[in-house]
Amino acid sequence: MRKVTPESLPSPVLEASYSLGRLVLSERKAQGYSQESLALAAEVSRSTIVQIERGSPPGPSHSDVIEFEFPSPEPDIRRPKRRACA
Repeated sequence: MRKVTPESLPSPVLEASYSLGRLVLSERKAQGYSQESLALAAEVSRSTIVQIERGSPPGPSHSDVIEFEFPSPEPDIRRPKRRACA
Protein backbone atom coordinates (compact mmCIF):
# COMPACT_ATOMS: atom_id res chain seq x y z
CA MET A 1 0.00 0.00 0.00
CA ARG A 2 1.48 3.36 -0.94
CA LYS A 3 1.72 6.06 1.69
CA VAL A 4 -0.71 8.98 1.41
CA THR A 5 1.07 12.33 1.56
CA PRO A 6 -0.29 15.86 1.23
CA GLU A 7 1.55 16.22 -2.08
CA SER A 8 -0.29 13.21 -3.50
CA LEU A 9 -3.79 14.58 -2.81
CA PRO A 10 -5.88 17.18 -4.64
CA SER A 11 -6.44 20.52 -2.93
CA PRO A 12 -10.18 19.88 -2.18
CA VAL A 13 -9.28 16.69 -0.28
CA LEU A 14 -6.72 18.56 1.83
CA GLU A 15 -9.21 21.34 2.55
CA ALA A 16 -11.89 18.82 3.55
CA SER A 17 -9.41 17.02 5.80
CA TYR A 18 -8.46 20.27 7.51
CA SER A 19 -12.13 21.24 7.95
CA LEU A 20 -12.94 17.84 9.41
CA GLY A 21 -10.06 18.21 11.86
CA ARG A 22 -11.30 21.58 13.07
CA LEU A 23 -14.84 20.20 13.42
CA VAL A 24 -13.71 17.16 15.42
CA LEU A 25 -11.54 19.35 17.68
CA SER A 26 -14.33 21.85 18.26
CA GLU A 27 -16.99 19.21 18.94
CA ARG A 28 -14.66 17.20 21.20
CA LYS A 29 -13.94 20.23 23.35
CA ALA A 30 -17.59 21.35 23.37
CA GLN A 31 -18.63 17.97 24.72
CA GLY A 32 -15.85 17.85 27.30
CA TYR A 33 -13.88 14.93 25.89
CA SER A 34 -10.12 14.61 26.11
CA GLN A 35 -8.29 13.15 23.14
CA GLU A 36 -7.76 10.01 25.19
CA SER A 37 -11.43 9.59 26.12
CA LEU A 38 -12.61 10.21 22.55
CA ALA A 39 -10.07 7.71 21.24
CA LEU A 40 -11.28 5.13 23.75
CA ALA A 41 -14.95 5.73 22.83
CA ALA A 42 -14.15 5.61 19.10
CA GLU A 43 -11.97 2.53 19.54
CA VAL A 44 -8.98 4.16 17.84
CA SER A 45 -5.61 5.30 19.11
CA ARG A 46 -5.04 8.77 20.55
CA SER A 47 -2.55 9.38 17.73
CA THR A 48 -5.39 8.87 15.22
CA ILE A 49 -7.41 11.59 16.97
CA VAL A 50 -4.35 13.87 16.94
CA GLN A 51 -3.81 13.27 13.22
CA ILE A 52 -7.44 13.97 12.41
CA GLU A 53 -7.54 17.15 14.51
CA ARG A 54 -4.37 18.37 12.78
CA GLY A 55 -6.04 17.88 9.41
CA SER A 56 -3.68 15.14 8.28
CA PRO A 57 -4.57 13.50 4.98
CA PRO A 58 -7.09 10.69 5.35
CA GLY A 59 -5.79 7.19 5.77
CA PRO A 60 -7.37 3.79 6.36
CA SER A 61 -7.76 4.39 10.10
CA HIS A 62 -9.61 7.71 9.63
CA SER A 63 -12.73 6.11 8.20
CA ASP A 64 -13.68 4.71 11.62
CA VAL A 65 -13.68 8.12 13.24
CA ILE A 66 -15.38 9.87 10.35
CA GLU A 67 -18.39 7.60 10.85
CA PHE A 68 -18.20 7.80 14.64
CA GLU A 69 -20.99 9.64 16.40
CA PHE A 70 -20.05 11.37 19.64
CA PRO A 71 -21.67 9.55 22.55
CA SER A 72 -24.05 11.44 24.77
CA PRO A 73 -22.35 12.80 27.88
CA GLU A 74 -25.40 11.73 29.87
CA PRO A 75 -25.73 8.13 31.02
CA ASP A 76 -27.49 5.85 28.59
CA ILE A 77 -30.81 4.98 30.19
CA ARG A 78 -32.59 2.12 28.54
CA ARG A 79 -35.25 -0.26 29.65
CA PRO A 80 -33.91 -3.69 30.36
CA LYS A 81 -34.82 -6.28 27.78
CA ARG A 82 -37.66 -8.51 28.85
CA ARG A 83 -37.03 -12.16 28.79
CA ALA A 84 -39.61 -14.25 27.03
CA CYS A 85 -41.49 -16.60 29.29
CA ALA A 86 -41.16 -20.22 28.37
